[in-house]
Amino acid sequence: MDTHPIHTQVLIVGGGPVGLALSLELGSRGIHCCVIEQNERLGASQAPRSKMLNVRSMTHVRRWGLVDAIRRATPLPPEYPSDIIYATRLTGLEFARFENAFCTKRAGDDRFPDGAAWIPQYRNEDVFREAAAQMPTVTIMMGTRLLTFTQSGQHVEATIATTHGSQVVHSDYIVGADGARSTVRALAGIVMDEIPSASTKMSNISALIRAPGLSKLHKLGPAIIYHVVNGEVSAGMGPFDDGDRWFINAHPPHWSGDLANFDLVAYTQAVIGAPVAIEVLYKSTWAPRALLARNYSKGRVFLVGDASQVRPPTGGYGMNLGVCDAADLGWKLAATLQGWGGVGLLSTYELERKRVHHRVLREALENYGFVDAIRNSRISLDDLELPGPAGADARARLGDLTREQKEREYHTLGVVLGDQYLDSPLVATESGSPPPQQFRDYIPSSYPGCLAPHLWISVGRSLYDLFGPGFTLLLVDGRRADETAFTTAAAKLGIPLTIVKLDTAAARNLYPTSLTLIRPDQHVAWRGSAPPADLEGLLNKARGGEAMALDQSKWVAVGGSHELVQ
Repeated sequence: MDTHPIHTQVLIVGGGPVGLALSLELGSRGIHCCVIEQNERLGASQAPRSKMLNVRSMTHVRRWGLVDAIRRATPLPPEYPSDIIYATRLTGLEFARFENAFCTKRAGDDRFPDGAAWIPQYRNEDVFREAAAQMPTVTIMMGTRLLTFTQSGQHVEATIATTHGSQVVHSDYIVGADGARSTVRALAGIVMDEIPSASTKMSNISALIRAPGLSKLHKLGPAIIYHVVNGEVSAGMGPFDDGDRWFINAHPPHWSGDLANFDLVAYTQAVIGAPVAIEVLYKSTWAPRALLARNYSKGRVFLVGDASQVRPPTGGYGMNLGVCDAADLGWKLAATLQGWGGVGLLSTYELERKRVHHRVLREALENYGFVDAIRNSRISLDDLELPGPAGADARARLGDLTREQKEREYHTLGVVLGDQYLDSPLVATESGSPPPQQFRDYIPSSYPGCLAPHLWISVGRSLYDLFGPGFTLLLVDGRRADETAFTTAAAKLGIPLTIVKLDTAAARNLYPTSLTLIRPDQHVAWRGSAPPADLEGLLNKARGGEAMALDQSKWVAVGGSHELVQ
């Protein structure tokens, strides 16, 4: 055992995309953190899990200065469309199509600065890890796992196992970013509650294959996912990385669940509709689950990503929720450690993120239920490949059902950008109502708790680029006296404040009040036409200056989990 302990401010357990995102958030704020990852190396041998950084995650990637690096790491060319095609087989007949799924077009949208990136998880991990390793306050230790920890009112003492033996780590906080089987969560004694669903009983096969020339074999055109449905097979597949690597997620009808005796090559050939050469690079089974941690923290212990919530993969929310968890917890940990965050700031992490998790979890379950919708539709899947009017009618009916049911999975900007922290103690209350939350349509609003509306300042320059690392006061036709009042009050409380001045019709349309206070995570904390009478009280509230505790009595049981009720 190494007798020289490691001292750091935050110990992050888990070096996947979420743990690395937290290290980037903390490192960009000058906070010392140590990331430990039990695997010696993460890379292309991993399962084909997450395939996308959505537009909300990309706003954080932009803050970290990594958009260009992510684009360079993306295996598909810039002009490649993010279409999703439903067909009888890969070499068969199309019956439904969704264009620009997940908003991957890289520019030209006023609602966000950067389109989503279709990128294998291990590639974006490489980008995150390389950037984090270059930060002077971040240490990354591969091949290292957590053994145990204890905490006091002042710090956490953890014991880790390295390739050279065990070592002690002293930190102010420990964060579990170590996935659904979180060691941190288990050691902290935090339980997971399950939201039951009939759709979560199905077993699936996830695989990575190499199929030379496959993209040129079919005639459906380029897409990121091809969903194949017929009376024989059911699967989704698509190009995953260069070298003719494709992912496939199969739902074999009447499958026993025994992967050892399952002919994946033959099944994949049936999905394709041709006896192409296939090399299986990776395969595993999985069953979707819907879980929420009963608590997201315990003392100086916090959970992010899949350590706090697990949901079906439909919609591509999983890793992206974790990236946003890291951004939320990251600025709050930094503010607390730097002394300008209030005593109640960290307790708002669970309150704000659990509401978001519950909404997205419900969306993912709704999306995953499409298999049941097909089963109950009375459309004979055996008819889909029939020649003549019978086959055309079956495909048309299933196409209509697919477009009706799956729109909410692929065009989801209302979910991705529509988080509202209306019940947060950090957010001011005001009369009137915020815009309604919808799955597809995102309605930009500066209502307190909503994401600050995006605006292009000039070609390639986003309003978000002007926001500071602390709070930002946006003045739209604001008075100099108002600016002075805020800067004076912020300085007195030690709160970092950036002033941004705009005087355009577009800004006035999105920000109808002359003053808007924006949090470090780009959510609106307050707005008004003049500083409030108790300006210091407002800023103290926004930084979590009052001690608070999450009132669990406000959460009612919903299918074994908890949902916040007003």
